Amino acid sequence: MLRTRRWGALAAFLALSGVHTADAQGSSAWHVQEDNGNLAFWQPSRRRADDNYTQGLRVRIDTDRIPDWASSLARAVLAPGTRGDDIDGFAGHYEFGQEIYTPPFRPPSSHAVMRPYAGWLYGRLAAENPGEHTAQSLSLDVGVLGPPSFAGPVQNAFHAVTGTGPQIGGWAHQLQFEPDFVLRYQDAWLLGDVAIDGRRVITIVPRGALLAGTVHAGADAGADVRVGYNLSHPWEGASRSLLECYLVGGLQGSYVLRNLFLDGDTFRNSAHVGHVPFTSQHDVGVGVRAGRVRIEYLAVTQGREYIGGPVARQYGAITAGFAW
Repeated sequence: MLRTRRWGALAAFLALSGVHTADAQGSSAWHVQEDNGNLAFWQPSRRRADDNYTQGLRVRIDTDRIPDWASSLARAVLAPGTRGDDIDGFAGHYEFGQEIYTPPFRPPSSHAVMRPYAGWLYGRLAAENPGEHTAQSLSLDVGVLGPPSFAGPVQNAFHAVTGTGPQIGGWAHQLQFEPDFVLRYQDAWLLGDVAIDGRRVITIVPRGALLAGTVHAGADAGADVRVGYNLSHPWEGASRSLLECYLVGGLQGSYVLRNLFLDGDTFRNSAHVGHVPFTSQHDVGVGVRAGRVRIEYLAVTQGREYIGGPVARQYGAITAGFAW
């Protein structure tokens, strides 16, 4: 029943957004990403953390067809100088996801502070303006906090089925229900693009983002580097070769004005902790694409997010994708 409700919500979001996957023209792709401390395979199982950012699941659909109103808005924001009547030149993606946050399960030390239990269930619509060397995007996330996010039932069901953790009773004290949103603008630049004998072997992509909303507010800056064989363009889709493989590394710094999952409910008093205004994250990983199927694994390390929180929080992220 829970899975039916979640996929039903995804279908409703796509319908309201105006997606017509059956008759969409051009290329499309599906991606499923799972973030979890239990995927930190480089650590012994007993040391894999199951707290703070506990779990994240995302289903993403890339498409070259987005609703006309979204294309019009993207044209006004991302390309105000563009002329002409064609508003179908913007690619985009739809995303449905769930994020789960919990305090440490063990009693904190005398100086530590317990972060609140929080769950976030959301849908995203993004418009993208890709060029050969630059790419802009504008996205809107809309979702629900609290019990309607199903974070507690999902975590406890996962623990029961896999035996990877105890039943968590603290969800009775999670952040309360409220609708929330975040608007995100991002710019990326392809500054490093090295090819040997016509095959791309290195890409370097700096990026920056501005975020505003009740979920997140602030700014991000970072860069991603890929080194490999037959690399695809960072945002123009897969190369025509049958095989692509690469190593990837990324670094991001963030200035945080608001983090809903640390600062608590927007419209009422709730549990909260003091967020750290500057945070960082880095990751390393490996990816491979065979034909239309791509798999990528990242080892992610988050820096301290709040006063009394862990200095570093590590988890694994697996992404599987299919393009057609």
